[in-house]
Amino acid sequence: MSANVPYAMPKLDGNRVALRGRISPDQHRRAHEDAASHGLSLSDYLGALIDREHGLPNKLDKNDNPAQQEFAYRTA
Repeated sequence: MSANVPYAMPKLDGNRVALRGRISPDQHRRAHEDAASHGLSLSDYLGALIDREHGLPNKLDKNDNPAQQEFAYRTA
């Protein structure tokens, strides 16, 4: 896919977008184990990694401090 094509939201599956891609078996195993260690599905784990990368609150970094969460929104 060309980097010059503007983003267009794909068809939704419920309120989520279906994602298809290929990763190595070792990456799949590690992701599955990491997701399970956090009590997440693979899709929730991937979403949390994306949110974390963008400095947003996520299901991996459980933060009970509302002031810290507000700061994350302001700096993103």
